[in-house]
Amino acid sequence: MLLFACAAILLKNLSARTYTTVTNLLLWVGMCVHAGTPSSSHQAWFWAGIPIISPGVNGSSSHAVKALAGALAEKEGYGRGEFSAWINNLRAIATACCTVLYSRWYSIATARGLWAGSVWWVAGLLGGLLPQLLVWASPASDYEAVK
Repeated sequence: MLLFACAAILLKNLSARTYTTVTNLLLWVGMCVHAGTPSSSHQAWFWAGIPIISPGVNGSSSHAVKALAGALAEKEGYGRGEFSAWINNLRAIATACCTVLYSRWYSIATARGLWAGSVWWVAGLLGGLLPQLLVWASPASDYEAVK
């Protein structure tokens, strides 16, 4: 429980852009730690990654951006409930697609004799690094509160 309180502390003390950056990068690094190394399948790697990913896991890295997006949607004339439903549906679609992608990668890796733990690298890439690249590509002004 203490690990998940870390996200709340970070959210309270960091700007939206910094919070998103920190949690995305922690998620990426933590997933890579989860994977361990190809020469070692020791469970210690998996457990060592858990404290690292906890601030950004399960969509927590988007908390600061969600508040900004909701305010922007309201300014544009969309209701908060309607916008929230759209975001939740998009998240469900992304979750389903990623689950299929991860399972396909795992099956291809095992069938070809590749390291099956590399699926964690794919998860880190899609769940942490790719969103962070989008943050870096956007101007800092996009992360300021809507007036």
